[in-house]
Amino acid sequence: AARLPDYGYEVSFCCVKPDRFPERRTHKDAAMYALPMRSRVDMRPAFRLAGIVKRGGYALLHAHSPRSLIVARIAAMVSGRPFLYHVHSPAASDSTRSLQNWLNSTSERFNLAGVSRVITVSRSLAVQLENDGHSVEHMTVIPNGVPCLHSHPHRAAPDHPWTLGTVALFRPRKGLEVLLAALSGLRQQGLAVRLRAIGEFESTAYQNQIHRLVDQLQMRDVVEWAGFRHDVNSELAGMDLFVLPSLFGEGLPMVVLEAMAAGVPVVVMQG
Repeated sequence: AARLPDYGYEVSFCCVKPDRFPERRTHKDAAMYALPMRSRVDMRPAFRLAGIVKRGGYALLHAHSPRSLIVARIAAMVSGRPFLYHVHSPAASDSTRSLQNWLNSTSERFNLAGVSRVITVSRSLAVQLENDGHSVEHMTVIPNGVPCLHSHPHRAAPDHPWTLGTVALFRPRKGLEVLLAALSGLRQQGLAVRLRAIGEFESTAYQNQIHRLVDQLQMRDVVEWAGFRHDVNSELAGMDLFVLPSLFGEGLPMVVLEAMAAGVPVVVMQG
């Protein structure tokens, strides 16, 4: 939406889960169609999308999640248009819920029949998909990219408490428990560190669980929950160290690239 029109392409969005994206998207000149799926087996949005594609003269469909893939595949078949699928993380290990992972992985494998191209954001993710039985015939690796900043501020070791920062949609796979335990350990060693966490929680239950852990570790005064932010670069500028302790399920995290592009030292962990 931001750059493709400069190269002669018209971009439109179709939301099968239109809860947050319509209001938070930055580039609102692009058309946005709300086609909510009531469940994973609700195929009506696919046929509505096929009609939109035909009437609007769209040439290509793009999906990037197992649920949107179901809609895109049917719409592509009905409209006679090609479709591609963008893989950002492995469906087989996307969450801590094994049944949901199995359903997503199975659905993904079935619905990739007839795909024109599968794009993965890293070579390691492509290898994982190959090992899971996906065909390599139509697979291409295109690493994630972010804009480079023209200049970086000089970063010296701070003479104040270090601000560790993390940015994510907070859910169990992101490893917040590991980060909080590490923060507690550093403080027990006499190191002045604090945490600024950027992002929302996936669920209220998980948020409450993490807040209880913060209280148990007696760190309420050194952990700041900043919530969702649009300007990530401004947040990165205030961090002395960026940390992403993901336990699993990452392809090539955009926020790690953004932190590196901003000149922020990065510590990551992935199981």
